[in-house]
Amino acid sequence: MVCGGFSMPMRKGYADQVFIITSGENMAIHAAANIAMAVENFKNRGYAALGGLILNRRNVKREDEKVEELARDFQTEIIGSLSHSEQVTLAEERQQILLEAFPDSEMAEEYRELARRMMAVCRGGEKC
Repeated sequence: MVCGGFSMPMRKGYADQVFIITSGENMAIHAAANIAMAVENFKNRGYAALGGLILNRRNVKREDEKVEELARDFQTEIIGSLSHSEQVTLAEERQQILLEAFPDSEMAEEYRELARRMMAVCRGGEKC
């Protein structure tokens, strides 16, 4: 979900689980914390729950530690991690998603594994 418009899909019942993508950059951590607080507030009203965090690596100092701390603060897990890859930019330049541009790449497999983990969270008793 994106910062600006995430509440309406939850209110309309379009989301059962919310997965927050963040890097270890300070502004990203701050934004992720704000979104997690809002999701928790909505959860208490019967809307979607926080399904976990996804680490979108930017290779900054203490990145793992910062995102792990955020996960602890919101009593959730880091369900996946994506490497920083130039292939993402190359795919965008081709006006494709990475799975179209480089379907057999290691990065494509990271996306597939993330999808499997997200589905596992959803099958663990919560809908998605």
